[in-house]
Amino acid sequence: MADGDNQYKKTKGFKWTKGDEDVPALALVVDDTSKILHICEPADVITDWALAACSHPTVCVHSATNPATEYIKMYHDATNAYIDAVGATTLQLLVAGTAEVSIAAASVSPTTTDGAALGTTALMWSDLFLASGGVINFNNGDVTLTHATNALALVGGCLNLHTSGAAYAFTAGTPAFAMYTTNASVHASTSAESFLVYNTQTGIAGVGGRARFYMTTNVALGGWSNALKAAVAYGASGRTTGLGSALCAELEMSAGTSSGTYAPLESEIVLAANAVCGTSTSFLFMSANGAAVATWRTNGDLFYIQGMGTASSTANVFHTTGTVSATHGLRINIDGVDYDILLKASTYA
Repeated sequence: MADGDNQYKKTKGFKWTKGDEDVPALALVVDDTSKILHICEPADVITDWALAACSHPTVCVHSATNPATEYIKMYHDATNAYIDAVGATTLQLLVAGTAEVSIAAASVSPTTTDGAALGTTALMWSDLFLASGGVINFNNGDVTLTHATNALALVGGCLNLHTSGAAYAFTAGTPAFAMYTTNASVHASTSAESFLVYNTQTGIAGVGGRARFYMTTNVALGGWSNALKAAVAYGASGRTTGLGSALCAELEMSAGTSSGTYAPLESEIVLAANAVCGTSTSFLFMSANGAAVATWRTNGDLFYIQGMGTASSTANVFHTTGTVSATHGLRINIDGVDYDILLKASTYA
């Protein structure tokens, strides 16, 4: 270092520094022992700040009321920058003289409820990271989203995916809701359920309690249309040792079901004014198809019904009957035995 450079060293106070050969800068040089710059009122210059020497240049801006215990401390340790609100409960950030954000020991919040947004429509945060068990709390507990291991609980309200007034326009292959799961359970008596809707009706004379799938159209659709589809695909090695079905409807009766009409599956056709029935309209459409459909024709049944008992009493659902003149039959299976539903040509025109 040249001798002329000594003017920049071992000095305190406002000094010109040789930060750049061509553009010297004015610096406030702190003491080399304490490394602290105190900013205070004149009456506080003899205050015992009770601060240990710092490792890096540090600025302390003191309160006029309690200058030794309440102040803001700022420094940099070559890795991080620090702002320490010593003696305060919050550190507030002001914009145009108005406090907008408060930083406390355990929270970062707006200074007033609904007073600040996290990001804008033009400047958005990239990601949000929450720890295990994290909670998103809306309006002081009105609705909460709470994390648990591999689960997210919505409590206090319902989840609306696109309202009728602002429906999501999707195309084939891009559903509004998609959930893909896999299950490796080998439990033989507990069903693996990837989706559960559990509802308890508590209102006397209430109706419904269902999950509803509703599709409407005012255009001519293509080869098929439906509101709900249940499908199971068995691979080359896939099978069920018991009963396999694409849709299971169960109805559990009790001592309370002493009146009313009950059925595990209800099928309704509603014909509004001026409605027509197309080419064919039925309560149930059944189709056997595929490359091996002949196998079903030989070995399949129209229905498979369990629990019918014997045919000894005419009071039973399944019972013996007299001679019937029939020309055709449809095979059904009752308790493992094949029977024919006898048919004859209809005289209905």
